[in-house]
Amino acid sequence: MRALSTKVPRTPEQVKEGIERVERMKKFMQKSANTDMARGVGSGWDLHVPKNISEMAALSGMPKEHSSRTILIGQRQLKSVQSGQAYAHQWQITWKNEERWKNPLMGWGSSADPMAQVKLNFDSKEEAIAFAQRNGWEYELQRETSKSNRPAGFNSYKDNFLEKRTVKQLKKEGAKNQIYVNPGYGSSNWFMPLKYHGDGEVLQHG
Repeated sequence: MRALSTKVPRTPEQVKEGIERVERMKKFMQKSANTDMARGVGSGWDLHVPKNISEMAALSGMPKEHSSRTILIGQRQLKSVQSGQAYAHQWQITWKNEERWKNPLMGWGSSADPMAQVKLNFDSKEEAIAFAQRNGWEYELQRETSKSNRPAGFNSYKDNFLEKRTVKQLKKEGAKNQIYVNPGYGSSNWFMPLKYHGDGEVLQHG
């Protein structure tokens, strides 16, 4: 086996043929487009937004029978139980339920509509409307309902069990009270466990 550092003897014909092959490859790799014609054309990575933004719906891949349906845009419906207000500001896109019937065996509500359980959440009404317009959907905008952020200690079932002193302070100070302030919130309560006799710390593995 010949070492890699050994030069392979070549004839003048082989050298000439190699040079011609390199020249043909250079011509093949050259750009065929005229630089004057390509001037002003984007890099291809820029997003082209058409004048009619609903034309982008053709790329969504959504079936025509569902893309032509009218959607509902309204505030996110919170559960009637003791739900928090963290998502009360969100808006939601839903589809009107079609092909719904009552199950004759158990009496449950049944549906053959694949969009019945689809819910899209957005942080604002404007974002939901823009998403619908971008997909070319016709929409119905529901009336906005007012959600008041009530301070803790008022009109809540769990606050029926507060002490009278706490209720009095809440009524006096309102949301500025310091009753529920926790200085150690978010900090870890982990500590190194001690041995049975308390004469050393238990070695932790893993």
